[in-house]
Amino acid sequence: MGLLRLDADTSGKFSPRDAERLKPLVNAAAIALENARLHEQAQREIVERKRAEEALAAERNLLRTLIDNVPALLYVKDAASRFLLASRSVAQVMGVSNPAELVGRTDFDFLDQELAGQFYADEQAVIRSGQPLIGQEEKFLAPATHKQGWYSTTTVPLPDNSGKVVGIIGLSHDITQLKQVEQALLESQTRLKLLNSISIRITAGLSADQVIQRTLNQVADYFPTLRVVYSTIDEEGHSVTIHSVQPPGMPSLAGVTANLATTPAYLNMLRQHKPIVVANIAADDRLTGLTDLIAAGDTQAFLDVPLRHSNNLIGLLCFDAPEPHPWSEHEITTLTEVAEYLSIALQNVYEQQERERAEAELRASEERFRLVINSISDHIYVTRVTAEGEHNNH
Repeated sequence: MGLLRLDADTSGKFSPRDAERLKPLVNAAAIALENARLHEQAQREIVERKRAEEALAAERNLLRTLIDNVPALLYVKDAASRFLLASRSVAQVMGVSNPAELVGRTDFDFLDQELAGQFYADEQAVIRSGQPLIGQEEKFLAPATHKQGWYSTTTVPLPDNSGKVVGIIGLSHDITQLKQVEQALLESQTRLKLLNSISIRITAGLSADQVIQRTLNQVADYFPTLRVVYSTIDEEGHSVTIHSVQPPGMPSLAGVTANLATTPAYLNMLRQHKPIVVANIAADDRLTGLTDLIAAGDTQAFLDVPLRHSNNLIGLLCFDAPEPHPWSEHEITTLTEVAEYLSIALQNVYEQQERERAEAELRASEERFRLVINSISDHIYVTRVTAEGEHNNH
């Protein structure tokens, strides 16, 4: 460590006793030097540790900033599927104000129990197998807004230093808009297929009754849980149901009559050619006067689309549901398009029937004229008058 030395200008100056006297001083100096060295080392370690802590804090801040600003849902869970870390977007969809409120809690504390159970099962499968789950499409019902969406979720195992899986890391991307576009395209294709199927089965020479029946049968095939009904409506607002195709458990409405004039608000909407959407008849005051009649047919919700001819209300195409039913845009659009097609088809049938009636009347008129001519020809004669004034009949 070091050396302490005393020098003298003459020999024999120091005795062994002097050396013994110096030992405490030497020891004290050694301790002081060691303390100084240790202090200096400690100071260096403090500085280094502070620098490491600052670097770690900067990294954590960078990671936190990155996590909170990633539009996807990013989270880390332990082996029991408890949150260890979550992005701000996860907190938002879970209905809490701060990601820290999620730490130590599970999906069961926030979500529908069935949905939480599904997520838990997927995470535990990843933990047990050590294999990632890539791009799994999942339905999600946000507890804060109760809005349903779709997410594409990737779940990967989280190992510790020894390689043991101690949790999972999850990343979920919102694909709701993509799924909506896919669903809209599918529904559009379904409507096109339905209309094409109807048009193929409506051939020339069919009566109006046959056209209506075939159309309802085709629609019922695409919507097997709903009753499909067609009714005629006269100028006074009296309706008669002439065709009804219903699922098992719902009665037929064929032959049922109603006076829609008792519900002027409902009848006026029909005359304005507007679809009438009723998700729950018990909660709709437009149906006063018809509620009991509608309920008698086991109808709790309905969708009515008017048919018109030359701007006149001629009929009504209906969907009936046995339970309250929030009608989708697809159902409303489909029934509206079918009603428009049916209006045109019926108009063509009526025009064809009118042409056939006119042609029949013309043929009958020609036949009557021919018979008259034939009858008169038996009594036709020519009279000639001579110069003398005599009449000669031939």
